[in-house]
Amino acid sequence: DTVNAKLQPHFLFNAIHTLSALLDRNTNLARSGLKHLSELLRSALRTSANERHTLADELQWIENFLAFERLRFDTQIKLQIDIEAGMSDIDTPNMVLQPLIENALKHAVPPPDGLKIHIRGKWINDARVQIIVQDNGLDGAGGDIKSGRGIRLARERLAIAFPIDASTEV
Repeated sequence: DTVNAKLQPHFLFNAIHTLSALLDRNTNLARSGLKHLSELLRSALRTSANERHTLADELQWIENFLAFERLRFDTQIKLQIDIEAGMSDIDTPNMVLQPLIENALKHAVPPPDGLKIHIRGKWINDARVQIIVQDNGLDGAGGDIKSGRGIRLARERLAIAFPIDASTEV
């Protein structure tokens, strides 16, 4: 993967535009946005040569991504992460959860109290894990999101990382 594949050019252009607009309104928010964007870029550069990292790194990426998206869209997005003990250090394909989070942002119609995304991780046995990503939004996709780009990307990344043992359910 390249940094370009991880942070799409349109995301970077939108991020710069968002920060530019925030500079006129609220310099503290702009600074916060710059911090989150720099963390995303740093993470992308650090992991661009690696196809895998820890689940903790993946979750940190998600937290920075959502922090920036909150600024960008001026919306309430709540993230809840519940993973069982010992899961933080498991080997995880880079960007395996991020397409699922993007799906929630793109396709779910948030209820009036905001979008809530819940990531749960649990051990199935000593060597297998289950990670569940859920949101409280209404399906606004107008189509079958079960076979969409985000789901396909997550499946592909899992299949490459774990060719024998990976599975996904929607």
